[in-house]
Amino acid sequence: MNMPAATAEEMLVQARVIRAEPVLTRVESTRVSLCEKPGRRNLHDLLEWDLRTGHCGRVDVRTRIEGFRVYYEWDDQEFSFVADSQPGSHIPLKVRFDR
Repeated sequence: MNMPAATAEEMLVQARVIRAEPVLTRVESTRVSLCEKPGRRNLHDLLEWDLRTGHCGRVDVRTRIEGFRVYYEWDDQEFSFVADSQPGSHIPLKVRFDR
């Protein structure tokens, strides 16, 4: 007896978003500025200033949002993925099932 081949069907459904968390990246930038010439009493600082090896810069640390880790529920299970933007209360899913 020959069994018919299984066919796959697709359906577009809405899955409930449980939560969305920002995916953050740390960004550091250094600002270099001219230092004031130190006084005559400290030869070490004067040499650093003259050779431009001293610490005259400032490091700015910021965080940047790279995307959002989205947690959603479908068929009583929890799944996640990273999206470019923050989702609403539901996301579209393409569900495929065999008949």
